[in-house]
Amino acid sequence: MGRALAWRYAVTREKTVFQKHCKKRDLRRGGTSSSVDSITACVIQRMTSKHVIGVLDLTFCDIETEEQYAKSILERGNFILPNSPGKSGKTADLVTGGLLDSNSVTSSSLVETNNGKKGEKLEEVKAIRLGNNMIKSLKIITSPSLTNLIDITKLVWVDLSFNQISKIPENFSEELPNVTTIYMQANQVSRLSEIKKFSGFKVLKSLTLFGNPIEEHKHYRNMVLHSCSKLAQFDMSPVTSTERKRCEIWATTFRKKLHPEDYW
Repeated sequence: MGRALAWRYAVTREKTVFQKHCKKRDLRRGGTSSSVDSITACVIQRMTSKHVIGVLDLTFCDIETEEQYAKSILERGNFILPNSPGKSGKTADLVTGGLLDSNSVTSSSLVETNNGKKGEKLEEVKAIRLGNNMIKSLKIITSPSLTNLIDITKLVWVDLSFNQISKIPENFSEELPNVTTIYMQANQVSRLSEIKKFSGFKVLKSLTLFGNPIEEHKHYRNMVLHSCSKLAQFDMSPVTSTERKRCEIWATTFRKKLHPEDYW
């Protein structure tokens, strides 16, 4: 499948998954699904936006093993990063990637090389795109293939959508302490207990998990908001103060009464 065709397929697939999520969400709220088309436009924008500086794009690489991960980094990481050991003073191509907010990547992400020649810049990777692969374990992100090249603690944006991830590592938040945005929709997370592991992300502002089996749970959204107290957006919907208050009531009333093995 060519890359252009793969992109079109991915946009269609993500739009379908998101529409299903919106209909379920609105049904639970007693409303209609009239907001589906407008919010779906945000999904399409993220999938088809122009490449931006500071993003390592490893989408559609058929990554499943660490060996394939390492190979993909070599093929698409043909640029030199300012935090790459022993590589200062060399030139770099532009990094390709997805949509970031205006605060994620700025002009400071580009630094001049030591030789000072005009136009020769280095980039600092602030985001990584690993969507539409066959990744089953998040430990692949912290493998030496990547950590030997960049300082992953500087990542602020991670796209892991449309993979086969079912579990979150206990130390995931410690490995990526500065992440503010995580896309992890359309994976295989099925246990509410996995949500607790997102609580370690102290600056996480946006999280996307729709399309996982866990979404079918009645208390799914409350559990996420209870775990991630600083979320401003969850599953493409803003988190309101009213919703936060309802979540606090839920936490004291229902949280530990249902399925104790899934709660904490």
